[in-house]
Amino acid sequence: MTKSVSAKKTKSDEIETTVFKSGNSMAVRLPKGFQPKGKKLLISHTKEGAIILKEKPKPKTLGEALRSLPKFSDDFFKDGISDPPAKPEDFFDAD
Repeated sequence: MTKSVSAKKTKSDEIETTVFKSGNSMAVRLPKGFQPKGKKLLISHTKEGAIILKEKPKPKTLGEALRSLPKFSDDFFKDGISDPPAKPEDFFDAD
């Protein structure tokens, strides 16, 4: 269940808004002037309690994209692969 959100301007660079419950999370509707270009955001907060939202940067190179993927654990494939080798008939129909 979501509740409606109201927003009003308080300073030239701030707009007051309210948070609401959305499922098990809290959410805030971003007013039009604050909507990010992308769909992914990074969220953090300061020790004073300010919440900071930043757009998650997209990788610029294939290397950056690959480095952003989750890393395998050190024991990944420790015991090798136990699948039997594939046979040609597994790939082609025998007509």
